Amino acid sequence: MGALIRSLARKGIRQGLGGGPGGRGWLAVGLAAATVQYLRRKSDEPKVGWTTELKPGQTMVIRHLRKGEVPPE
Repeated sequence: MGALIRSLARKGIRQGLGGGPGGRGWLAVGLAAATVQYLRRKSDEPKVGWTTELKPGQTMVIRHLRKGEVPPE
């Protein structure tokens, strides 16, 4: 679906700015497709899962555990 939206955005803006027949319609299609593409890209940003504030001298260790590995206590 991403390729279709990208193609519509490209063709719509190219045809719309070309000034041919139906140019306004193509420009509207291109701008709408470009907006959808932009919003889809922005919604894929990772969400913040956890935040905390460290005091001076405190440290934090971040580890990636393998599947089935138990973290030490």
